[in-house]
Amino acid sequence: MAELKDCAGVPDRPLKNDFVRYCGIVRERLERGFSRVACQVEQQHLNHIGIVHGGLSFTLMDTAAGQAGLTLCGEDRTVVTQCADIHFLRPVRSGRICAEGRIFKEGRQTALAKVELLDQQGNCCVYGTFELFFVHRKQKVAE
Repeated sequence: MAELKDCAGVPDRPLKNDFVRYCGIVRERLERGFSRVACQVEQQHLNHIGIVHGGLSFTLMDTAAGQAGLTLCGEDRTVVTQCADIHFLRPVRSGRICAEGRIFKEGRQTALAKVELLDQQGNCCVYGTFELFFVHRKQKVAE
């Protein structure tokens, strides 16, 4: 895939999210239909048994899927996660983790992404699929 060049503003939109920044998530790579985001595992990211909290894993993967989806949007649209299904395969206790999201099906209103969360050694620790819904920027999301 070619490097993203024609989606003005897309790379900065997701990282303006305060929660994503609070989690320490940074973007490493972005192409049309693909995103890799990462974070360094810190003590506050661990659950009560000393492994990465599932909420952080989900947030990292959701961010990767969303950023991949954003690369398909023009300035008038954005994406939200409609549903997700993730499977925890192995625990992570430390190091840098990354999530790679890849769009594998794009429709008029939705897109499907495959996402893998990898540990520092490149092992797949969590696998999931995310369904993204395209929303017009002026459209309000139901509360």
